[in-house]
Amino acid sequence: MSMNPEALQKLLSEMNLSLQKNQAEYQMVNVQLQRRTNNIKLNELTIDELCDEKTKKLVHEKVWKGVGKAFVTMKGEDYIEELTKENKDLKEEIRALEIKKNYVETTLNNTVDGMTKIFQKK
Repeated sequence: MSMNPEALQKLLSEMNLSLQKNQAEYQMVNVQLQRRTNNIKLNELTIDELCDEKTKKLVHEKVWKGVGKAFVTMKGEDYIEELTKENKDLKEEIRALEIKKNYVETTLNNTVDGMTKIFQKK
């Protein structure tokens, strides 16, 4: 079955637009994944700095936490608990972003395959 040239051109331009949109979304997901991974590493390093390497016990009872342009003092245990909870949340976000990345990657591959099939027929 053959398509007229105008319909074929419209189909290809829509597929190209979809491809560009999905490529941008794929790059954004990768950036978000990298940021969350970096935040997890930073939190883990902070926890390591606050605890003794050998005993894994808290070295500092009070710590200063940056809040915008100010600092507030808080218990070290509370801060470590907060960082641990944040890491848990970040890992859940990473899992969701990995699913989204897989979906966008599949969509990209399907679009490219569709465009390739159209060009092979011509």
